[in-house]
Amino acid sequence: FVEDIVSDPGAALRGVAEFLNMKACPKSIQRAIDRVQQALDAGTLLQCGGMAFPGAELQAMRTHICDFEQSLADLPLETRAMWDDRMRAWTMLPHARMAAMAAMIAEHHIWDPPRWWSAHLSKTCRPCTFWLDRRCRHGDACAFCHGPGHQHSKRPSKKLRDRRDKLKHRMQARTPSPAGLSS
Repeated sequence: FVEDIVSDPGAALRGVAEFLNMKACPKSIQRAIDRVQQALDAGTLLQCGGMAFPGAELQAMRTHICDFEQSLADLPLETRAMWDDRMRAWTMLPHARMAAMAAMIAEHHIWDPPRWWSAHLSKTCRPCTFWLDRRCRHGDACAFCHGPGHQHSKRPSKKLRDRRDKLKHRMQARTPSPAGLSS
């Protein structure tokens, strides 16, 4: 989608407007196209900060999102209501990332995923034990996953752990009898 906007902003944004059924607002659509074209001409549409310095690219994306939100605020109330309805429908998608992004868009917040998000989606995350008990104090800054779908690994009771440790120590304390001396 980004490649389409860079190659032909007018056609891409008109396509998005058509998808969103926003044909009744040609001035707002043209204003959005003009903003994207200005950013493209100024070289700020895509910042090539590289992987080592993603801050400039993220800031450019945030700027574009804020511009989009401003354009959305300029639209008539009926069109904004239609946009909100469509975004709420996307929150019911089974794909967790798309649903979360749609929820953020519907609430008019910038999508800023927590640190564990990509690992959770690739199923390489390690769940936060405290989050499963609803006691994690680190929130989104936690290094462990707070994503949905993790099973709580129930710790054995203290009595069971003590019994197992006692049995283990008893087995280690016993020494085998020398050959020929056993009865």
